Amino acid sequence: MGRWIHGDGIALVAVLSGTVVGPLLLRSAIPYESIRHSPYSPQAVTADARTDLRPVAFHATSFGMGWGLEGDYAGALTRASSDLRVELSLATLRAAPSTGDADGAAQRVVGIRLALAEDGADGWRIVREGPIQRLDLALTPGSRLALEGMALTLPDVPESELVDRWLVIVHELAAPAADGSTARAWSYVHADPDLLPRLLEWIEDGC
Repeated sequence: MGRWIHGDGIALVAVLSGTVVGPLLLRSAIPYESIRHSPYSPQAVTADARTDLRPVAFHATSFGMGWGLEGDYAGALTRASSDLRVELSLATLRAAPSTGDADGAAQRVVGIRLALAEDGADGWRIVREGPIQRLDLALTPGSRLALEGMALTLPDVPESELVDRWLVIVHELAAPAADGSTARAWSYVHADPDLLPRLLEWIEDGC
């Protein structure tokens, strides 16, 4: 696991009203209504991975969206063989302030992972997930945590499966259920849909 630093001197987790845990939490889903695909046209998408691709700058953020647990991620996206890899130079997790007794307790962040998403008939959905980067730490409401020196991967993805899809960072959380048990919860940070086309040179980097 990469080094982690307490941004506010607080080492414990928060999952709050913006996370998703079925009917157990207040919000049923985190929408991403702003996604608009660019009109790129890959000339020849094949299952054969290219090895001459240059890294591209990676940035994904959910800051300012008002969710219970937000993230901001910066680094470089690379492709080696058929694997996608994000080397994170800096990542920040931010927990929303407490708004009442019901969401004032700290809860555990299990870890984060890289995923691939696409649009569907009922909205966007995750179609592939990479291995989890375990954190096993927590944030109290209103605190933040900085992470350094981490890498997330999405292994064995043919280029043909990247068309009209984008990268998402998934926060996996442990939230208390009404019966006193612990249930899994998730929140999401979407990358620019043009990021994969730039990496794969379907469009020019910087466009």
